[in-house]
Amino acid sequence: MKKREWNENQLEQLLQQLPSVKDKRTADQIYQQIQFKQQVKKRTRTWVAPTIASVAALMIFAIMTPYVFNSFTSSSEESNMDMTTTSSEEASKHETAESPQSSEVEENNINESAITEDKNENIALDTENMKEMAMLDQESITYVTNANDSEKVVTIGLTDKIAQNVVPVTLQGNNNKEKLERIHEFIPEDFFDELGPVSFELKNSELSSKEDPEEVYIDYKGEGGITSSSAEVMFKETIQETFRWIGVKRANLSTNGKEGIEFGNTGLVTEIDISQIRKKAYLIYQHDKNTKKLLVPSPEPLKTMIEAIDLMKNGIPAYNLSPSIGNNIIINVSENENQLNIEFNENKDIKNNEQSIMMLESLLLTAKDFGYKTVKFNGISEERIGVMNVTKPIEVPYSPNPIK
Repeated sequence: MKKREWNENQLEQLLQQLPSVKDKRTADQIYQQIQFKQQVKKRTRTWVAPTIASVAALMIFAIMTPYVFNSFTSSSEESNMDMTTTSSEEASKHETAESPQSSEVEENNINESAITEDKNENIALDTENMKEMAMLDQESITYVTNANDSEKVVTIGLTDKIAQNVVPVTLQGNNNKEKLERIHEFIPEDFFDELGPVSFELKNSELSSKEDPEEVYIDYKGEGGITSSSAEVMFKETIQETFRWIGVKRANLSTNGKEGIEFGNTGLVTEIDISQIRKKAYLIYQHDKNTKKLLVPSPEPLKTMIEAIDLMKNGIPAYNLSPSIGNNIIINVSENENQLNIEFNENKDIKNNEQSIMMLESLLLTAKDFGYKTVKFNGISEERIGVMNVTKPIEVPYSPNPIK
């Protein structure tokens, strides 16, 4: 069948033949209907997407629920099994611990008893060792050197900080240098911690000796001599307390090669006699509590040994010199040729301690200064005080205050 083709005129004629149709709605009604349809379309688009998403979520949850439930069940079972196993192990341990409890208590008691015994033994040993160490310390304490060390030591007279006392100290050690060289090279500052501030009055002088060992030559290198009276006293006392210990009997003085030294009080002095017997009492000097206690001769000589002992009991506070003998100790002295006999009051118990050591050794030095060779102590119950055997006569020391 052949398709009929219509032109515009034919279509227009056909449309005119159709029955007439008339819209009875007003323009406002038509406009409201159009707006209503548009709003409905928007609401439809708004809930479609959330609805689809919710449905999808429900489907995923439905699919995953069996797996989640199975996993949770499995984990719970494993956890329960672990807890059961742990409880079983703890119960087993508790039972094991309780079973030998009585034997362990008994063993612990035995161990504690053994430990206590060991501690007591250690304490006893430590106490005994401390006592032995203390005794050894007391036995080794001394403030003097003996004659056997005379070739190994050299004594130097030092001046204290306020230039009141000359403090003789003895350098120990077998030094191959000549004694005059050791004296000249002595550095007081090296011993400040041990002795306190001290000085050496001969540090600006050149020391030498010639053929006669009993003479020493002192060439003073200062200008204008020594004008101060206290400096003059200290200079001369330093010469005495430095050279008398090595047997020197005369010091020949010069200034820069010119004979004699000009002193403020005594004028030009060319030589000084050095005495071995000075009759001085030995007292205790200590710069402060952190420095050594030293035995120092009194500034002035005494007439008798009794006077010296009285001074040793009282000290000289103005010179910072403390008593070397207790004021309550009664001492009687007598002599037998070159030996001094010292009798202590038997009611006073003299122990082996620092105080007793300093007392006896200060008496030995004082006895030497009065020309005695030995000292016999009586009335002491101890056999030994420090390094001294007090049951026999004791040889007087060589020099005081050994230092290293």
